Amino acid sequence: MGWVFSLTVINSSPVNGVTFCQGNFTLMNGDLFPFLRYLLNKNRIFFVHFRDVIGRKEQFKEIFLDEQGNTNLHKIMKEYVSAGFNGPFRVDHTPLLSGDRNLMSMPGYSILGRIDAVGFLKGLYYSTYEELNQEGGE
Repeated sequence: MGWVFSLTVINSSPVNGVTFCQGNFTLMNGDLFPFLRYLLNKNRIFFVHFRDVIGRKEQFKEIFLDEQGNTNLHKIMKEYVSAGFNGPFRVDHTPLLSGDRNLMSMPGYSILGRIDAVGFLKGLYYSTYEELNQEGGE
């Protein structure tokens, strides 16, 4: 996690941050939570690529958000919501759904796959937000 720490120490400017690609950070060391918590605490995540992978950095596959990948997406969303993160989320590199047209110039960006992923992401965000607000209000 050295370079992530350096990012906030060497250049402490509040405009110095990252696009947090969950897939890449997971593949870096197998556990994205230390990176996620540290960067959220420092307000250094400006943009999130919300995705999951199966495998390791040498060989991995991007998967649908409702599949079980290397990470627990509900736990990840709890971190964002608990921290009050209000930056943009983007579903990234969605798998191809049957009947969709995948443009060869933009592999990983099929229309139906993105619609499916956006719906999943919105449902996960709103249900997690409600869950945490009910826990805090009881």
